[in-house]
Amino acid sequence: MKKYWNLIQYLFYIGLILTVVGLIMDFILMPIYVRYGQAIILPDTQGMEIEEATKLLENRGFRVITKEPKFATTLEPGHVYEQTPAPLSRVKTGRRVYLTPSLEERLLTVPDIIGLSQRNAYMKIERTGFKIDSIFYDFSNKILEGAVIAQSIPANLEAKRGTPIWITVSLGPRPDNFTVPNLRGKSLVNAKQLIVKAGLKDGNISYRLEEDLIPFTIIWQSINPGIKLKERTAVDLIVSITDIDQIPDPPEIMDEL
Repeated sequence: MKKYWNLIQYLFYIGLILTVVGLIMDFILMPIYVRYGQAIILPDTQGMEIEEATKLLENRGFRVITKEPKFATTLEPGHVYEQTPAPLSRVKTGRRVYLTPSLEERLLTVPDIIGLSQRNAYMKIERTGFKIDSIFYDFSNKILEGAVIAQSIPANLEAKRGTPIWITVSLGPRPDNFTVPNLRGKSLVNAKQLIVKAGLKDGNISYRLEEDLIPFTIIWQSINPGIKLKERTAVDLIVSITDIDQIPDPPEIMDEL
């Protein structure tokens, strides 16, 4: 009889323990487990400071892994440059989120392009991480026509990637006089090239509506072709358009010559 009573007590305590364990599983462990794997919207931390982004993500239940920094041209050092998985995607809490910090941009060395042809200078500038902003022309008795005689940032100085550099290209030795080329009927681009090659200067450009002509055809030039000038003179032009919207920042529109 005593053994039977002991068995009942034993089974009672076993049942009590199992009941308590079940309650713990149902009301404590399972909710934690369910929340841990719940899919939520991943915050966008790009551009934030690394410390701030890490704190935000960890508070949302994510595990933050910081990767090797990368050079960034648009961010201050120590900010989030890249985030994986992508911002605003649905991911489960507890997942790893990789953050790539921004690193201060490395300065590049400006190449020496003096004496190079315009084409080779352009290629070298682009290859080294810079860009040519403007091209000017001038006479030179020392450097052949078509070669670079000046650059806006001297060689071997350091500058940021993408910094614009203007160059000056040689027109060769200064002539005794300047012959005005025939520009009528030429395209505006071609006319400007001919003006430069003749050693003259670009003048004012006016526009006239001409529906029968290809847009940007030269209708008139201020100095007649064949005229020889002693000084570098600006040549004004009137150019055809078929629509007023073709005019950049509307200058003067000519109704008649």
